[in-house]
This record gives sequence, C-alpha cells and structure tokens, in this order.
Amino acid sequence: MHRIQRIARHAGAVGVASVAAAVLAACGGAGTVTVGGGTEPSESTTAETTEPVTTTPPTTQPSTSAAPTTPRPQVQPATEGDLEPAKQTVVDFYTKASVGDFAGACHHMLNTRTKVGLADGDPLHTGCMSSLEKEKDQFAQLQGRVLIDQVSAALQPDGHVDVRINDSDSALTIVKGADGGLYIDVSR
Repeated sequence: MHRIQRIARHAGAVGVASVAAAVLAACGGAGTVTVGGGTEPSESTTAETTEPVTTTPPTTQPSTSAAPTTPRPQVQPATEGDLEPAKQTVVDFYTKASVGDFAGACHHMLNTRTKVGLADGDPLHTGCMSSLEKEKDQFAQLQGRVLIDQVSAALQPDGHVDVRINDSDSALTIVKGADGGLYIDVSR
C-alpha cells in the first residue's frame, strides 16, 4: 500500500498514501486502509443476528442436478517480453492520472476478483476514479515527471513484474491478467 507513495515521492510527489489506500480498497483489497488520516474498513461486515436458525432435514434421495462450477479467473505468468510493456503500463497510469484522466488511469488497475483491468461502469472502477480525483493535486505534480527512461522492470520467479521509478526501494507489482493485459496489482 505504501509502495505507490514511496514510488511517487521518488518521482517528485508527496502525500499520496491515501491514493494507494483508496485504490487498494477500490480494487477489492481486504483489511483496513488509511484514507485521509483515518481508518475505514475496506469490506463491509454483516451484523450478527440472534434469530434461531432452522434447518431442513436431509433427504435420502440424491440430487439430480449439480450446480455448474466455473473456474476462477487467474493471472498469467509474465515473460521477459512483458518487461517493456509493464514499464509503459506504469508510465501510462501516472501520465493519465497527472492530467486528470482518472478513468483511463483506473483501467491500468487489476480487478482482483475478475483478474482483468477495471472496466467502465464497474463499481470498483467508479470507486477508483473517485479516489484518484481526491488526490488530483498530488498527481498534477507528476505531470511530465514519470518518463520511460526513469522506469526499470524485473521479472520475478512467481511470474509478476516489479517496476521501479528512479531506482526506488519500493516496486509496483505488475501482473498479466486473465485477458493477457498488464495491470498494476496493489493487493500484493
């Protein structure tokens, strides 16, 4: 979560921790995230009830229909050929965010449920745009400051790509989505 903040500081901006937290929450991350100095749960919880639970006695007849199972989408392992496009993904994200194209920037974020980029109309995409817009002044400071020659990428053994700006100690994680696209994964 703090990787985007440290990387952005290396690129010349300060104070974007809430962006990382908000993007993590918008992209389906779990746990508690810091947003604007406070903490908010990133998943809703259901209140407990004290009503009695009724159960149906088991039947002796076997079920004639089984619910079809759909395989869960998975990210694909990245390859050496994905290193330059992964760098470009990060540059494109920061470039779009710095000029106020938050919808376009959010398309570069991985939907951790579907394993593809956030899509227009998806509540996660809408939440991501709203979160980035709140930090528009910090992103504006990055306009023209994140350039491809400042970005390095390294393929990791588990198949993701670590992307660093200006040799930052922190890396953004880029994964190859179920659709073959490259996306920023803030859940790692």
